[in-house]
Amino acid sequence: MRRRRVRRWRGAWAWACVLALHACGDDGPERWSVSSPDGALTIEVVEDQGALAYRVLDDGIEVVALSPLGLETDAGPLGARVVGEATRIVEESYAMPHGKRRERAVRGNELVLELAGAVPGALVLRAHDDGVAFRYRLEGEGEVRVKGEATGFDLPAGEPAWLLPYDEGALFAGSYEATWVHGESGDAGRGRGWAFPALFALDGESRWVMITESDLDGAYAGTRLDETPVVEGGRTRYGIRFPSPIEGGRVGEVEPRSARPFATPWRVLLIGDRAEVVESTLVEDLARPTELEDTDWIRPGRAAWSWPTQLTGDVAQQRAYLAFAERVGWEHVLVDANWTDWEDAEAVVPAFVAEAAEAGVSVWLWYNSGGEHNGISEAPRDRMSDPEVRRAEMARIAGWGVAGIKVDFFQSDKQDRVQQYLAILEDAGEAQLMVNLHGCTAPRGWARTHPYLMTMEAIRGAEFYLFPSGPRAEDHVRYVFTRNVIGAMDYTPVILEPALEKNDLGWAHQLALAVLFESGVQHFAGRADGSEEEGFAALFAAYPFVERFFAEVPAAWDETVLLAGHPETHAVLARRRGEVWWVAGVTVEARELELELGRLGEGPFEVTRIEEGATADALVESSEEALDRLSVSLPARGGFVATLR
Repeated sequence: MRRRRVRRWRGAWAWACVLALHACGDDGPERWSVSSPDGALTIEVVEDQGALAYRVLDDGIEVVALSPLGLETDAGPLGARVVGEATRIVEESYAMPHGKRRERAVRGNELVLELAGAVPGALVLRAHDDGVAFRYRLEGEGEVRVKGEATGFDLPAGEPAWLLPYDEGALFAGSYEATWVHGESGDAGRGRGWAFPALFALDGESRWVMITESDLDGAYAGTRLDETPVVEGGRTRYGIRFPSPIEGGRVGEVEPRSARPFATPWRVLLIGDRAEVVESTLVEDLARPTELEDTDWIRPGRAAWSWPTQLTGDVAQQRAYLAFAERVGWEHVLVDANWTDWEDAEAVVPAFVAEAAEAGVSVWLWYNSGGEHNGISEAPRDRMSDPEVRRAEMARIAGWGVAGIKVDFFQSDKQDRVQQYLAILEDAGEAQLMVNLHGCTAPRGWARTHPYLMTMEAIRGAEFYLFPSGPRAEDHVRYVFTRNVIGAMDYTPVILEPALEKNDLGWAHQLALAVLFESGVQHFAGRADGSEEEGFAALFAAYPFVERFFAEVPAAWDETVLLAGHPETHAVLARRRGEVWWVAGVTVEARELELELGRLGEGPFEVTRIEEGATADALVESSEEALDRLSVSLPARGGFVATLR
């Protein structure tokens, strides 16, 4: 908590921090710097012998050592001679209809260095209390191709790291569904790079750094860290790399090309203790504000979903899921792939949507993103790639009353796929359709610009229990500290029997994921057709208090707090909706926890908790009063959920 105390004291010095920028000696290199409003974080740029480099300091301690900057284009390198500078204080506020925090206050300091050279442009730097960021701006006229990016991240070697191998296979390329690796900074990756985000623990795990990107637009490609960092003298330097040629069925160019002026995405470094990194909203804070004025049609909530346990089936099966959603009070039902194969689908689907509307439930429909960039046969396909076809399809289903679309199998981070993502979002906004992106890239702040982007997959989620093995307890813990930090995550929790049978993950562990994992629409993967043999209906019959939990658990949050945890051992989050705190935790090994509740407000709290009973498929509910701490005993692979009022 050291930084929080320092930041409150230093907050008044924002103007001083932003004005103390430029220094040079008679013989040394020129330097420019900008610091966070609290003065703790500084990003410094050095111009020396015709090249630019940067470093990052936290309370005067070097976190990122001097690292290269620059772009190479087919018109020459981006200028590296600083010929002008400008500063501004960033003060913004916005509200999100979903996410880890509803009300967002953005405070930061910005420095823009004007660059002269073969390709004129600018280096834009930001310092916020929870991290720093920078991006390149290319000025002038005419189209240029970016052939490479010199950006590096120089970190101590041999420090704990949590990294995601970029997917290589034809089916999952670009889908961010590999297993997170716990290794060390400097480890070489297999295949084609380390995907964003990448997490590092420095200085005896007192300082944490997450590297990712934000505000990617159609002028650039999605990037990642190079798989072979340079290791030398106790340091390691990661570089930036573009997508692989094989992505998207070899459709699309690897090197981005765009007409000037344009900007690259922000290179983002979240910096702080574990809680500050997990709670940060900087990835979305850096993205372009939305231009949407009417947001009343955006409806976060819970969804019944048949695919993981019963596939799509026929309309009778979907009616059973609809009835269950109505029973529990869930807001949505998702009709997944191949609904177009139903007999007389053009009449049956609108009638089903009308039935759902009468029950107060919204219907979502699945779409294949292909297009020539994927070879997946699931239908409907070829309706989301051509702009005219896509807009007509969206207008048609919006006319039926469909509330949202799930678009799947993008399989590439190349520029053409980025352009398709954003075109789908633009067109969906015009049609007032909410969006779930699947088989997709990781979040890059788009939910701020398009707040009807409710969730994105980019995770090895519950669907993998359809294969030989799904996520383990240690994967779930890591997700809290990695993937879900940067944006909504459509993990699709609570699949029930498959997770219990394959990985011994009991009911309490799975219930906890409904709170631990944030998604603007939370798709519950368990069987929800009313069967008395298995799935939710059987669980509710055995434990009626669990039905109450699923009727009440929110999908959008006002505030999020990390109470305890470590990426390798356990995770406990508290999320607030209105006046109620929802607390959830999971663990890898058995452990006793004493949770400090001071950050949640003044007690006493009325606590109702659900935890594991005598066996993994048993649950118990209890109530108590807690003043300032909560004691929790968890078995191996266990979990718990609690409400604090």
